[in-house]
Amino acid sequence: MADVVQDKWMKAMTVTVTAMAVIASIGLSRSTFYISKAQFLTAQEEDQWAYFQAKTIKQDIFITQEKSFQVDLLGATTPAQKSLLDKTINDSSNDIARYDKEKADIKS
Repeated sequence: MADVVQDKWMKAMTVTVTAMAVIASIGLSRSTFYISKAQFLTAQEEDQWAYFQAKTIKQDIFITQEKSFQVDLLGATTPAQKSLLDKTINDSSNDIARYDKEKADIKS
């Protein structure tokens, strides 16, 4: 009689342990999915931040060039030089405005 009870007890324990192992593996699988998803979203955010920073650096270059051209304009002696520098300054201003718009788009 003790062997019958012990066999039933062992079968119940085996089924319970197996069920717990299956539940644990499902939980592990789901957690791995969410960890991977979080890493992917973090990488996307880092890419967006790097893209924004690249636009900022390019805009800063145009701002520096524009200031340099404005200083050069003060020393221009011929109308052709003044005209060329005015056009270049205008182009730089347009590029700066374009980068402002692109950065606003990235932020949104």
